[in-house]
Amino acid sequence: MSISTLDLLVREGLTPPPVLPARRSRPARYSFAALSQVTMTRTLTKATESPVVAARMSGAIVRALRDQGKPFIPFGFEDLQHKLASSPHKLAMARNPEGEFCPYRTIEAAWRTGLLDEQEPARCDYMLVIVDGELIGEAYRGLSLLMQSHKSDTAVWPVLSYRYGGKSKGLEVRELRSEADEAMFCERVRRAETLVQINLSLALRRTVVEIIRSREVASQC
Repeated sequence: MSISTLDLLVREGLTPPPVLPARRSRPARYSFAALSQVTMTRTLTKATESPVVAARMSGAIVRALRDQGKPFIPFGFEDLQHKLASSPHKLAMARNPEGEFCPYRTIEAAWRTGLLDEQEPARCDYMLVIVDGELIGEAYRGLSLLMQSHKSDTAVWPVLSYRYGGKSKGLEVRELRSEADEAMFCERVRRAETLVQINLSLALRRTVVEIIRSREVASQC
């Protein structure tokens, strides 16, 4: 996890409070939801080239996900549990000491047992699509597998619009929620000059595996 990115999110008031506060001998410990948001910010920074802009965008997107009942980036949590269910031992690896399925442990268990390749996208990964550098939408199958729906001719749904308001206003973010917003967004997707696809599910799985590997290296030092 990038400490600088986490510090930025804390400064902007965009990250959940720590699960355990910092002590003299150890840094604060954060939840999987916080790791998810740090991953989103780091990934969006690659597209925006601005950590502050990416942090504010991720804050708005996280709010939209929470409104949908999703506490972190969807990454195939249930699918991985289903794959692990073929072996009671594998499934037990995905549970925390209280017996509950843990997102971090689920990814680790699937990776260690060869059920997860962190370099490969999954069929229904959660993606963001940036339209002409002004609008962000969410999709679950990406641009190459657009699905027809009863509401529109695109599988990309509106999340927010954003623009730079100058030094005095900074980044202006507006969440897209109304039917008029949806109609405008779908029309902009249809007429887009550029569509940038960002696979956040893949980024989150890779981040967890990177952490696992870095901890293994640290334990051997």
